[in-house]
Amino acid sequence: CTWCMLMRRETLAILNCTYKFIHSHRNEVSILPIEVRRELSDISAILPLLRTNLEMDWHSVVHASDASPSGLGACARHLQPESVGALGRTSELWRFKTLNAVQARRSALGLSVPPRDYRPGDLDALDPSLPYLSDAQLLDNDDELRCTIQSFSEIPQEVVSAEHWKVIHMSRLKHDMFITKAEGHALVLSYKHALRSVSAFGKRILGLVDNMTLCLAVTRGRSSSGMLIGTCQRICALSLASGSRLSTRWIPSELNIADGPSRGVPRPHGCTNNSKTSDLLFTSTSSSPPSTSS
Repeated sequence: CTWCMLMRRETLAILNCTYKFIHSHRNEVSILPIEVRRELSDISAILPLLRTNLEMDWHSVVHASDASPSGLGACARHLQPESVGALGRTSELWRFKTLNAVQARRSALGLSVPPRDYRPGDLDALDPSLPYLSDAQLLDNDDELRCTIQSFSEIPQEVVSAEHWKVIHMSRLKHDMFITKAEGHALVLSYKHALRSVSAFGKRILGLVDNMTLCLAVTRGRSSSGMLIGTCQRICALSLASGSRLSTRWIPSELNIADGPSRGVPRPHGCTNNSKTSDLLFTSTSSSPPSTSS
């Protein structure tokens, strides 16, 4: 059934226990446990929904989400659907086939990317006399690697310019949460906000996040991590119910304008330092945590 589910990759998140069972009983005959049978039954029930439209339009509202140790935040802005599509059609998985984009933060911020050195054990070195191979030597020697090199389109910095965005959600975490899981909650909140408008139904929706693990999990449709599988399953449910698709792109924390709202600052702005230790309004002793959603 996996081949059918590739039409809607987000449905792969349903098969959580099933994949675990396959990996642990790969070479033996076993009785299917109740949780595996339940997942397979769920897949059978949603088979009529496993269809897609290759010409699906892009929604004109772009969302950005973020989480901090104390809260969640989300922002939104309008763009022409053609511009949204140009941004959303690039998969973050392609980054790792592009030498100049592998160092994601430096590439996204427009900083120079120093050449990488490879040890002979990393790839088959054709010249054993060289202790290290540079990128240029690898490209000269490896036709397959050279074919994978292509330009990678980062999110332009003008797209995440703060003056074009507005805060749509700002809330305080009620308890401590692992940051990747919190980032997933923020992404789901922004997706729900997009689907409050009927005009978003049946369209592709672009979400910007600064957590690469989360971004790649949503791109794949599932994650083996317990921190993210719940997020992927909620995105699957929202997508099937609305006929929409969520596409995610990664941006560095410095450019994520949802960083401010996630820290209790009611205006869009990015992280001012890599350690994310700015003063937080959420650390106040007020008994009523700030929360806003529009």
